[in-house]
Amino acid sequence: MEKNLKECSNCKTVYPKKLNQCPNCNYKEPMKLDEVLWIFILLLLIVMFFQKISALGSDNTMQRSQNAKEEIVLPREISIRPLSNFSGLSRDEIFAKRKKYVQESVIFNKIKNYSPNKNVYKIEDNLGWISAYEISKNGVKNNPDITKGASRHSISINNPELLISFIIPTLKRDEKTPFSELDYFLPYRIVWDKQKNTIRAHFKITDFFKSKQHKWTHITVYPDETNARDLGYDWVYAYNKKGVFFENKTNNMSIKPYKMKGYYHKGFACGLKEGCNNYSPFQSNMIFNIKKEGGYINFKLYKKQPNIHFSKPDIYYEMYFD
Repeated sequence: MEKNLKECSNCKTVYPKKLNQCPNCNYKEPMKLDEVLWIFILLLLIVMFFQKISALGSDNTMQRSQNAKEEIVLPREISIRPLSNFSGLSRDEIFAKRKKYVQESVIFNKIKNYSPNKNVYKIEDNLGWISAYEISKNGVKNNPDITKGASRHSISINNPELLISFIIPTLKRDEKTPFSELDYFLPYRIVWDKQKNTIRAHFKITDFFKSKQHKWTHITVYPDETNARDLGYDWVYAYNKKGVFFENKTNNMSIKPYKMKGYYHKGFACGLKEGCNNYSPFQSNMIFNIKKEGGYINFKLYKKQPNIHFSKPDIYYEMYFD
């Protein structure tokens, strides 16, 4: 029999091998063992291939899930440095301190080649700085000791995370604040929430109103935003607040983003003939009042002017007045 022919097992008809069944009786020859084996092996390989792909996908999903868990960072308490005396120090001495504090910051220590911003630090050598104690207890007028003791602006310089602090204007002699210099300027808590890109600063304010020496319903504060500007955040928008209201009701940083201007330089706010290093300028857009019940004000800070004030900021900063 020719090689390309085969015989039907049922009716003995001879027909071409390429046909799947007998043309005479339609009988279909069963598959040979080796053919069945090869098909089985092929199917097994296909199943094993898809099982491997599925396992890899599952491993990748688990790895992504694990990585996501590892990325979750809980809010972190930031150590608060106390006030210090800058009076009589040179620019280089103060700059050395400032660089050290930024390098130690868990938030800003990755800034490469940090140096105090020349548009913010315009200070001069060996001048006095206004004392936190003297300004809050005895005021500026006729006070030869106004620069003695811990400097009130050291709270910002010593704590880079305090992007916006505040200054309370000099009080009348008959209405001296019951605060010590530490209560008056220092927050009692700073928290860094990396997941939300937010710094939260808490200040003890309501104790002020417990004093029986006055009948005030609010206190006025002048924000000191030198830290924000020094670290590159020039624009601010106060997007949320409670228990806080602005002096300038028609033009302030809660109405639209505002470009901040604060800096340190030689001025005469201390009342001394030779002058002192102090904060400037007066910015009515930023001045706000805190009600005796306390409250909060939340900011969006930007490095460049935002297109709209609802856009995502470079960092969030929140102040709570407890």
